[in-house]
Amino acid sequence: MQNLRTDDWIKIGINTLVGFLSLILQNIIPIGGGGISLIFVLTIPFTIGVSLIASIIYLFSKPGLFREIVIYTAIGINLLVTFAMYPYE
Repeated sequence: MQNLRTDDWIKIGINTLVGFLSLILQNIIPIGGGGISLIFVLTIPFTIGVSLIASIIYLFSKPGLFREIVIYTAIGINLLVTFAMYPYE
């Protein structure tokens, strides 16, 4: 693990926050009932898992382009999955 700067910790924090975005939206936007809420149950572990894996890769990889690509790709995937698969009522 390298010496991390403040902006590195901010990127990891944003990535983690985006991973938990579905849980935050649950309190703001109502979830559809019935079978549609199954999508909600499946997307939460996926987004949290992508967020944690990307954060671990970011922590233990050398500073460079690969590290930035990993963190920004994870943020993009999490945002896409969260807003595309959120079970709106």
